[in-house]
Amino acid sequence: MPGLHVLMIDPGFVLGHMAEALRGAGNAVVPGPGDAQTVLAFAGRLLPDVVVIPARHPELMDLAPQLAHARVAPVVLAIDSAGRDTVDLAKRARAAAVVRSDASPVEIQVALELAVLSHRDRRRLEKTVARLEQALEARKTVEQAKGLLMDRFGLKEAEAYARMRRMAMDSRKSLREVAEVILAWKDIAGPQRRTLP
Repeated sequence: MPGLHVLMIDPGFVLGHMAEALRGAGNAVVPGPGDAQTVLAFAGRLLPDVVVIPARHPELMDLAPQLAHARVAPVVLAIDSAGRDTVDLAKRARAAAVVRSDASPVEIQVALELAVLSHRDRRRLEKTVARLEQALEARKTVEQAKGLLMDRFGLKEAEAYARMRRMAMDSRKSLREVAEVILAWKDIAGPQRRTLP
């Protein structure tokens, strides 16, 4: 993976070793603003590959879930030492990865790259789910409109679908758009109308 664009939030300057290791591995490390209030907007403008936050700053720990929720970039939590509370801490921060701040340059790089890859996979999956949900909604709308044409005009399913397709081609609209017009027309026309518009 080519060099990462890393936003490092380090108001106490405790992550110097990590910043040095990341720069040495060919990553661009950008220091973030010190106060949590402006970090979210700054990250939104910068669009880094990954955000690194030290676990020892409680104010930043409250910010980490906001960064994760905004889906700007994955959050990697830099810890001093691993203990029983590490998992709880990472969960609370909604961290994509946890790495010791004094880890070797290779361990730091691997942790950040895995967080970035995982984040990208998740974003792809979310987009796929959104597309599938839209397709399902479109299909439901088309089925409702087809059912309406069948009920109103005594058409068979294939005939109703063929008419909708023809309307879509003639008007250069999608099948869903035609279905929405048909369903809206139902509300205006009332139950007594028996001729197609």
